Amino acid sequence: MISRKYADDFRMEKSVNDKGKVVKKAVYIGPYFAYCAEEKELALSRRLCLPVCLLLWVLFAVCFMQDGAAPRQVWVAAIFLVTVFPLIYLTWSSVTMLLSHAPFDREASDDLYKKYAGASVAQMALSGAACLASGIALLVTRAFVMPGDLVFLLGNLASLGLSVLLFSRRETFKTAEVDRSSELFAKLIQEKNEKGKK
Repeated sequence: MISRKYADDFRMEKSVNDKGKVVKKAVYIGPYFAYCAEEKELALSRRLCLPVCLLLWVLFAVCFMQDGAAPRQVWVAAIFLVTVFPLIYLTWSSVTMLLSHAPFDREASDDLYKKYAGASVAQMALSGAACLASGIALLVTRAFVMPGDLVFLLGNLASLGLSVLLFSRRETFKTAEVDRSSELFAKLIQEKNEKGKK
């Protein structure tokens, strides 16, 4: 299904199949995009981003299982649980970067950078809010502090640190248009085809 936003990037072509029926097919005619970052930076993000996301999932699970005065506060738990949504997008973008290779069409290019950049900002902000909320809850309920409260706070602090790390890698997801007639485009297509055969 082609979204209306990218409809101008496609042209409908008709062909006749083996059964003699006319078949319509959408052919991409829009621009192609490739990563702006150097290969060294791209390789670092491919090695780093997904493992960091997986570690964030582990920290989320550990914090979720803690029993304490702070995690029992509804407003603290609500802020903490919302962090799962940007983490989903960060994980998706990291997997996409690891498995896919340039050149990308316009829709794939927009999805890759915008989703990662937006999710990295949201993850960092929400992790910071979760740290602040758990810290305030600890002060308010300091007479009832349990080991789970400390684990919850430390887990959120670790998540904030990892979120800042992911945010710092956002520029490596940025892409720029590639001329179809350029040597770079031909090289990218060749590399993509070779990797597709493996």
